Amino acid sequence: MTNRDILKGSCIGVVFFLLCFTPIGGSSLEAVDTEISDSCRSMFCNEYQPSIYFSQNFNEPPSGGNISGPLYGRPGVNYTFCITVIDPEADDVFCLWDWGDDTSSGWLGPYASGVEICATHAWSSEGVYEILVKLKDSYGAESEWSDPFTIVIDGTPPDVQILKPKRGFLYLWDKPHSMSQIFTIIVIGPITVVVSAVDSGSGMLQVEFYIDNELKGKDYTGENNTYSWRWDERVSLFPYTLTVIAYDLANNSASISIRIWKIF
Repeated sequence: MTNRDILKGSCIGVVFFLLCFTPIGGSSLEAVDTEISDSCRSMFCNEYQPSIYFSQNFNEPPSGGNISGPLYGRPGVNYTFCITVIDPEADDVFCLWDWGDDTSSGWLGPYASGVEICATHAWSSEGVYEILVKLKDSYGAESEWSDPFTIVIDGTPPDVQILKPKRGFLYLWDKPHSMSQIFTIIVIGPITVVVSAVDSGSGMLQVEFYIDNELKGKDYTGENNTYSWRWDERVSLFPYTLTVIAYDLANNSASISIRIWKIF
């Protein structure tokens, strides 16, 4: 056995003694001979590098996907919104909904991780509202607020007017001829019915055209707030009721009807 082996053994023994048997607050290190300590320190540090690892389990908060639900609604009507939640540790999840009208759901739950959580709410007034969601697990780890989901609450129906045909006109194959002496509408041949429909709340969805309560056509385009339908059905001379119903995106509706004499 070489002197180096003896020294190495001494170093390990010294280090073991200091680590295992030195009382807390003790001064045993000072009692070790300086030369041996320096040699042991050099050898121990060079050949026996200790690896000390500290590990701690962090409880991460749950996360959610995007909020889903209707984009438009009417006052006083309940609407349902959903979000899928996942907790990294598969803990149970609680959900808090902020409805954007100074009210909230309070903490709802618990729910299992990985499920879709849904809640309903009704707004009392027209307006644009931002819905937010916050999540927390059963150990209290909270997420940040979600990205906002916007809903428009609109209770006002569209403004609708029939631009063509008009009372006091005779229409010959879609061309108007003024007849001030009559107060009705006479149509001979096909005619294009033109309607103006405007909604300043949620916006327009569609206009429907009815003849004697039978749906004949729909128009979703609304170019320049005008909607049209071509009435080219051949009919006998008779008075018919043309009804137009305009819908906005919140499903509010307004209607208007006129009486038309038509042939061919």
